[in-house]
Amino acid sequence: MIFIWVLFFLMRKSEVLLFYDENTKIAELLTTIIPKLPVSLNGEPIRDVLKSVKEKMEEMGFFIRPNFYLGIEYSCCMGTGNISIPFWDTNPTIRKLYLEAGKSIFSIDELPAVIWHEIGHAFCYLYKLYRTRPFRRIFNVKGHFFNTYPSRDYFKKKPWSREYVNLTGDHYAQKHPDDDFAETFATIMVMGRKWRKAYRFKPVAMMKLEWTENVIKKLKRKPPVVENDPSIKVRPVEEFNIPLYKFLGLSPRKYIKNATGYIDPYLIKIFSKNPKKEKLYIPLSEVIKSERRLLTERISKATDVKKEVISDILKKFSIRGDELGLFVKKRDMEKKMIELVSLVSALAESYKNKRDFIIGE
Repeated sequence: MIFIWVLFFLMRKSEVLLFYDENTKIAELLTTIIPKLPVSLNGEPIRDVLKSVKEKMEEMGFFIRPNFYLGIEYSCCMGTGNISIPFWDTNPTIRKLYLEAGKSIFSIDELPAVIWHEIGHAFCYLYKLYRTRPFRRIFNVKGHFFNTYPSRDYFKKKPWSREYVNLTGDHYAQKHPDDDFAETFATIMVMGRKWRKAYRFKPVAMMKLEWTENVIKKLKRKPPVVENDPSIKVRPVEEFNIPLYKFLGLSPRKYIKNATGYIDPYLIKIFSKNPKKEKLYIPLSEVIKSERRLLTERISKATDVKKEVISDILKKFSIRGDELGLFVKKRDMEKKMIELVSLVSALAESYKNKRDFIIGE
């Protein structure tokens, strides 16, 4: 009896995996618009990094609590405590695709330093350190603090300079006084007391570190002078209403070709995508939810395919319907239900004959 149950479990698992094989998952990610991607601040690898950073801030008694949000880069909105986390560092598969597209990313080991750097910016902005004389003198601020910030990441590096910290080896502290302070702040938070030995022969960098350490001790438990507005965001993911493959410049064709459960083209052909007058439409997922039991029973009987497989197909329709933003026009409900039944039946027949969900091959 146990053997039969194990066999049944393995068969069910193999059936379901046809819809979620690696090529299908990647093809779906690449063809999904960025705001609909399965990304969040609870995703890996960033989740553990943020957790560790927040715990350390709590232990050290920091009053400020930066506001993290999903964007397309690591950055802190100028003058705020709002920190952007790039969405690809919240999903391991998307992170791999980012690398496949030939783009550079921080290693997982570098992420704590990157986060502390952005918190350094937030600390500077929320306490308006950039307006104080000691800050402007020590970090050599000339002119307007924000308006002098370079528009690009390019800057002329001085590899042998003894005036700056160099936490991750990219000399980023040399870009602008804002980054000089942020990198100095990050060095203290990442290295602990080890920075004293590391920079003992670099007096200017040491002076910056000592001053920054004293400022952290003096202000960390005090309320900031700026009340943070969490609604201020620069280039959040919500603004990038394009498929991931366009953002990355990476074709999904090879993944689609080898996928066993990629059904997006069938769904897009039948159902409406992101209609403007949503009151006239019902989300595809809601239609399926209300009729799922009846559809499962009738299509299973008509195709002689197990109910579990039909249920899997409908579940897949529902999930991708939400991710693709698909709707059914109320006025066309009867027609679309017939098309829905026909499509599910065709996929069921494909599964029965070929053990995949690709029609017409």
